[in-house]
Amino acid sequence: MTVTALSPHLCELTPLILRHVRRFRPVDFVCLKAAVERLVEEGKAEDLLLLLRLGADVNEVFEETPSLFEGSSTPPGSVLHYAAERGSVEGVRILLNLGAFVDLKSGKGWTALHVASFHARPKVVRFLLKQKADKDMTTTERKSGIFGTVKRKTALMLACENKSKQAWLTVFEVLVEGKADVNIVDGDGRTALTYASECGSVEVVKLLLTHAADVNSRDKERQTVLLWGVRSGVPEVVRLLLEGGTKTDVLERGGWETELICASAKGFTDVVKVLLGGGANVNGLNRFGETALMHACMKGNEEVVRVLLEHRGGKWGRGKADVHAKDEEGKTTLMLVTRNRKDEMPVSVYASIVKALLKAKANMNAADGSGRTALMFASMLGDAEAAEVLIGLGAKVNCQDTDEGWSALMHACVKGDSHVGCVQTLLQGKADVNQTNSEGYSALSLAAFHLSFPIKLRGQTGVFEALIEGKADVNLASQNRATPLMHVAGWGNTKGVQLFIKARAELNAVECSHKTALCLASMNGNDAAVSMLLEAGAKVDIPDEEGITALIWASFQGHTRIVRALIKAKADIEAVNKEGKTALIYASSNRKDQTVEALVEAKANVEAVDKEKGTALTYATEKGHSKVVELIQNELKRLTD
Repeated sequence: MTVTALSPHLCELTPLILRHVRRFRPVDFVCLKAAVERLVEEGKAEDLLLLLRLGADVNEVFEETPSLFEGSSTPPGSVLHYAAERGSVEGVRILLNLGAFVDLKSGKGWTALHVASFHARPKVVRFLLKQKADKDMTTTERKSGIFGTVKRKTALMLACENKSKQAWLTVFEVLVEGKADVNIVDGDGRTALTYASECGSVEVVKLLLTHAADVNSRDKERQTVLLWGVRSGVPEVVRLLLEGGTKTDVLERGGWETELICASAKGFTDVVKVLLGGGANVNGLNRFGETALMHACMKGNEEVVRVLLEHRGGKWGRGKADVHAKDEEGKTTLMLVTRNRKDEMPVSVYASIVKALLKAKANMNAADGSGRTALMFASMLGDAEAAEVLIGLGAKVNCQDTDEGWSALMHACVKGDSHVGCVQTLLQGKADVNQTNSEGYSALSLAAFHLSFPIKLRGQTGVFEALIEGKADVNLASQNRATPLMHVAGWGNTKGVQLFIKARAELNAVECSHKTALCLASMNGNDAAVSMLLEAGAKVDIPDEEGITALIWASFQGHTRIVRALIKAKADIEAVNKEGKTALIYASSNRKDQTVEALVEAKANVEAVDKEKGTALTYATEKGHSKVVELIQNELKRLTD
């Protein structure tokens, strides 16, 4: 039977009785907890002495938390760990006197000194150090995850995680006075100074520096102590580290940020001032070629932008912020802030930053490696507000990129109705609505193509309407002579077809292979577009360069409904292409039995012969199209009867 509770009279047993009690059974830990709590809270050790006499092991390490360590933020351990967490010097003293090991580790490698340091118990820390506790022992707790590294934290490092500043500082003082090694690194390569800098503790940083802490240590990710100090946002910490001789402008392993880039991106204005005063390079680059000014602008940190632009050399004469600098893709600060503004910052902030850059002589119309300007980036995002700001400050609206000769208006027109506001802003800013790119496509032609191909955009007409209202030429053809109507008809954008017909688009225009909009709609099976074009008066028998008419294309593809519509519109059912093939021959050859049936019903000539002496029947027979063969044979029989 296990002892699970204490009777009140047992607590009054005299030492004489205790000396005669023999160990005869294991002691439940819940019971041991009650005894330790009485020791901690009331300073009475009788219960604990009794339980130890009954068989409790003062050095037993418990890994489960439900009893003794419930609610604790430290890993479970022994009763010594618990007494240290509660800050009971007397409890710790008694437990050590009763045989507790001063450096006993929990399952995760925490000692009582670790626990006391973490919970900012300076008196317990001092007492444990007097008892020769290992001041530099590290934990063996692993990070979460299957490949988690061992944390290996010292008492100094753990003390940094407590946010009670005064108690924290006292623990640090006690540990440092006890000759704790301030430069031990944990599993991540960080030192106590790293943690103190990250937490922004000026007093602790100062204390560690006076005890020769390595101010230039770097963790496993090659992050400097200074970078961690910058992240704290406390300028005095950064100043102390700089005065302690730390190096600036050091990139971490990923190459994402220097200390100045970090502070600028986070909007730590005072930290930026300290770094610049300490010699940080205002134009230092990350591995992407980005500067602190770029990051400050992208994050909308107006005050930091002002400080960087007003900087004039600092301690080491590093010059002023370069507003013309470009990243590895050739993008300037103005381009980057524009590209990153959408949903990131208020337009008032954006406008303020743009004005500040222009005042510093930034080139409004500078282009990146693809010839794109800041206005083009705003247009690609559909950012009407940014576009309005840029145009109002003098951006050229008709610049074209070097990739395909696209203008800002063209970039804005290909994303659908979400960009209508930007399209209208550009048109109001005098964008040339009929300007063409290197392939001769206008904004309307590009919109007709790009808003017809993805199904989800086909029903959107806002951009079309804005361009037409802005006097776009609906018949302006590209270099391959394709018109906007051909694009929407070919891809089945019925709303676009309807809109362009209403805008007096030329129905019978032909592209480079001599196909009309009707021909393209027929070959692609776009029934509604075909109906609209026929109703509007499109000619049905215009052949392409191979002599193929809309009816032949529809028959070849097996678009029976379109075939019937074209026949009803008086399409020439016996028209032939350059090979002498009719619509029926193509339908028969391709096993389009329903189309064959429609053509036969319309009295198509089943005996027509092409230039190779083939007929609908011979082609169907050669290819084994039995149903087609049967249809044609039945028609031949009907004709001979």
